[in-house]
Amino acid sequence: MSPTRLWRSLTALAFLSPHLALAEPRAEYADASELNPEPVPHLAETALLARYQHSTEDSPVDISLFEGATSNRVYLGRSVNYCLGLDGYAGGGEPGVSYGATVFALGIGARSQRQDFISLCGGAGFDRLADTLPFGFKLTPELRAGASLGPVRPLIYFRPSWQLKSDRRRVDEDYPFDDFEAGLWLRFGRQHHYWQELSAAGGLMLGLNYTDRAGVRQLGVSLGFDFAGGL
Repeated sequence: MSPTRLWRSLTALAFLSPHLALAEPRAEYADASELNPEPVPHLAETALLARYQHSTEDSPVDISLFEGATSNRVYLGRSVNYCLGLDGYAGGGEPGVSYGATVFALGIGARSQRQDFISLCGGAGFDRLADTLPFGFKLTPELRAGASLGPVRPLIYFRPSWQLKSDRRRVDEDYPFDDFEAGLWLRFGRQHHYWQELSAAGGLMLGLNYTDRAGVRQLGVSLGFDFAGGL
């Protein structure tokens, strides 16, 4: 090969080398197993409340209580879902200290993309109201439903329970259960859609509830904050 042809070949190779290097792949392709999995579709709702409970006229015991309470639910699944929850409260007044907690571990529900839902959950817990209602364990199912109606999100619930201790069981036959509680909450705050399918909102919540525990009847009002969001 002549010196002139050799020089031209080396010059062409030097010119093409950077372009060939750019054409080479810079990273390996990601395997499907290495990608982040999609999050489990869910709805989570939590409420923090301050409430006042007072006995009704037909209650055999005079009740006047201030309590702090929390109510938490998680619904796993997109349309049909599995329900989990934890409720608790503590306070005091007349006739003394009051506290209780319930764990909901078995349940089924259904919900919409707007985070409307209905659920039936089953659980167990304990409670006490001074010496009037001594400490006792209970079995508690709950029927609960909520809806997003523009700027207002109403939530209703009904929660009967059966006491496991004989000294806490109802002596009359008005109801087929020992205790029950029913309530209505109104959360002020519109559900908003964010990126992808996320819907979430929080706001001030007002509530009313009626409680009958072995014939000890109470009406309650509550004020707090509620948050609901999920995918």
